[in-house]
Amino acid sequence: MNHAYAIFPLILGVFAVLQAALNRKILGQLGLTYAVILNASVLLIVASTFAAIVRFFPDAFPGDFRGRLALSSVRWWFFIPGCCGFLIVSGIPWLMGKIGALSVFVSLVAAQVVASAAWDAVFEGQPVSASRIAGSLLAIAAVALVSWK
Repeated sequence: MNHAYAIFPLILGVFAVLQAALNRKILGQLGLTYAVILNASVLLIVASTFAAIVRFFPDAFPGDFRGRLALSSVRWWFFIPGCCGFLIVSGIPWLMGKIGALSVFVSLVAAQVVASAAWDAVFEGQPVSASRIAGSLLAIAAVALVSWK
């Protein structure tokens, strides 16, 4: 892994907690449905603005950010990430009120570790190693310790 990129998952992790915690606060005033709608509306505005900037200044961004949209290339499964995003944005704040932020995020990270190892093995061709199994078990143990009252 390029060490320059190693900081980004840490930053995204902080943003995930911040987003969920603030959504939890919005939930208290507007309700979860409207918190999700507000999130989706802001996302649409920010993503559309970003897409316009990338379109007009493509050389300022890495190739992965440049658009290649052709409606004929859209597949049904392209909609799955958006559905996952909806479940994440609505589910995490709701669960924080039920079991607390720490339990939610440690469980989330453990599930991500196990799912990521499975994804790497099945779709990326990366072998399952003893260290990956041990790491996954440690993540599951962390969930148990954090959840233990």
